[in-house]
Amino acid sequence: MLRSRRTFCIAATAFVAAVSMSLIACGDSSAPTIVDQSMFETACTAENEGMIDSIENHYGKYGYAWDRDYFRCEKGSWRKREFWVRCAKDAQEGDACIYSYGDGTLATVNEIYAYTSNGNWKLYGREHDLGKFTIHTDEGRKTAFYKSSIVEGWREIDEEQYRCFSKFDVQDTCVLETDEGKNYYLTKKEINITHFPVWIKIDYDPELGFCSFNDYQKNGKKDGKYYYCSQNGKGVSRDPKWIETKLFPQQDNDSRKNGLTDEEYDILDLPKDASTGDLVGGLLEVCFYNQEIEKTIVHNKGIKTFVLDFCIPQNYYRYENGSWTLDAHYRNKDGIWILQTKAEISEAQENNRCTQETEGAEIITLPHVNAAPHIDPDRFAEPGAIYQCVSGRQELKEYTYGRYGEVEEVKFFEEEDDDEVED
Repeated sequence: MLRSRRTFCIAATAFVAAVSMSLIACGDSSAPTIVDQSMFETACTAENEGMIDSIENHYGKYGYAWDRDYFRCEKGSWRKREFWVRCAKDAQEGDACIYSYGDGTLATVNEIYAYTSNGNWKLYGREHDLGKFTIHTDEGRKTAFYKSSIVEGWREIDEEQYRCFSKFDVQDTCVLETDEGKNYYLTKKEINITHFPVWIKIDYDPELGFCSFNDYQKNGKKDGKYYYCSQNGKGVSRDPKWIETKLFPQQDNDSRKNGLTDEEYDILDLPKDASTGDLVGGLLEVCFYNQEIEKTIVHNKGIKTFVLDFCIPQNYYRYENGSWTLDAHYRNKDGIWILQTKAEISEAQENNRCTQETEGAEIITLPHVNAAPHIDPDRFAEPGAIYQCVSGRQELKEYTYGRYGEVEEVKFFEEEDDDEVED
């Protein structure tokens, strides 16, 4: 049996850059070579006559460049064959075979060969950009979809991606009809080596509108209920989705806001009696949902993940010299709310280390928001909190500076046994 999880089609000409189908053909033009039988784990016997095996070859200083030789069991001996032997069984005109190799840059490059009526495999040039093929796998023939990639040659995509690329420009919203209704997609640049965007499924409601990975802090009201746009779904879901919530910015449902500017409304509830140095949040809020606050690795079982929904003030005021003045505020940068940078957070934590001298002391931290939520949407924001120094460690006492929902367990992934806790 094959020692690789991939399906391969090997040819000496495979390293040639994209050319038209008519230029390169591969066939069985040479007599097969009998090779050292000890190279194979499985002996070539009458019972496995016709079996295909392969050996991967590595080149260069670190072995990042690689290709593969193919062999077939014939009359009691393993014999070296050309690339087509892996894909030739029951091949029909128009079938495709995927040849993969390593180019020395850690990338796997895929080339596609199509089967012709005269029994040759011909290179399918990348100028086609998109393709629907019948390919050979270990499980048999199947329909597969591929898109041309600058680095990877050809990359397999799913049918939805193929249909969107076939019908829509990458700047448009892709709309696909299904048995259940319409599905909507927007393109998003992948953070890897594909060098082409991928279509991400988004949510759409006639009253709430679109909900996509670009819609941070987007809320809506429908039939008297409030919803938020979750950019990373809920639980193990990764698609953006409208989700009902009981937490939403209070300015959206406070009659006192009518007729007032944001600045006037924000300071309505600032305390009349205050002491110098007091810090309080204003009424204007921004809300975050499904935010990961803890991971617990359960011995021999897996990972439990806990999330929290919360709304926090946009502005913070400090009482000094008999009046309230703006002390800190979130800034809305390209639709992303940011209060502190990671450097500022690290400095604050360093300045509030628990020591023997500070045993029992309380440490108060403001909520903070990551500047790049698209990298880790599960930890886009973290709540404000009061910690207490206990035996040299900061222990959570309570969340503060905001309104918080219930901590919810939403994920449980099985994993190898471990016995530690990650915060």
